[in-house]
Amino acid sequence: APVMNYAAETSLGVVTIRAFGTMERFFKNYLNLVDADAVLFFLSNAAMEWVILRIETLQNVTLFTCALLLILIPKGYIA
Repeated sequence: APVMNYAAETSLGVVTIRAFGTMERFFKNYLNLVDADAVLFFLSNAAMEWVILRIETLQNVTLFTCALLLILIPKGYIA
């Protein structure tokens, strides 16, 4: 939201920005906002991948344990 808000406000005041010659400052501020947004996006995706890896590991351990128990249980033990 800050990136879009900054872009919208800058586009409304582009005449004043050009008149005072501060285009470089506004562009640097915009790039800083984009970088901050990209960092949050990257960290969010990294955390999601970490959670997915842990859940898949838990699923694999559960499946392996069930399969191993079915193989190791003596014949006629269940029924």
